[in-house]
This record gives sequence, structure tokens and C-alpha cells, in this order.
Amino acid sequence: MKPKLLILDEPFANLDFKSIYNHLKILEKLRKENEITIFFTSHNLFFIEHWAEYMLLLDEGKIIFDGEPHNGLGDLNVKKLLGSYDDILSLIKKKY
Repeated sequence: MKPKLLILDEPFANLDFKSIYNHLKILEKLRKENEITIFFTSHNLFFIEHWAEYMLLLDEGKIIFDGEPHNGLGDLNVKKLLGSYDDILSLIKKKY
């Protein structure tokens, strides 16, 4: 089978770093060798920001953002909805 679209729901959820790495290698190989589009859902902003080429953000069934991840994750309205790494890092740094 050589599908044009692969849909994955939370493909990196509950995986350790080594498993995530192995999954990413497989997905990249599939994408490159088969010219396949990979559509995935995720709450993990790290993967969305650094791996996805396109992001669609929904909130209560409404589209909040539609475009490139770096544009969306830098948008103040999106940050208010999702929070940000900066918020988490500042909280962690206060501990030390």
C-alpha cells in the first residue's frame, strides 16, 4: 500500500525519547520515499514547532490558527490559549 495521507493521533504520547527518535526516523523515511503527507494530532508543542510544516489549532471546534507553526506559536492570542515554554521555564527556574 502506498497511501498519499497518513493520519496519526498523538503518535508521540507516552513514549520515551529513544522511542520518539525511532518513530521520527520511520516517519521521515516514509515521507521522503513515498511522498506522503503526514497529518498528526498532538498536544506536544515541541514537535509541532520543530517538526510540523503546517499547524491548524482548534479550540472548542473553532479554528483559532491556520498556518506555519512558528507564526502561530509566536502569536499572543495563541500563547494566551496554550501557554508557552517561557512560562514553564520561568516557573522551573524559580525553583533553583
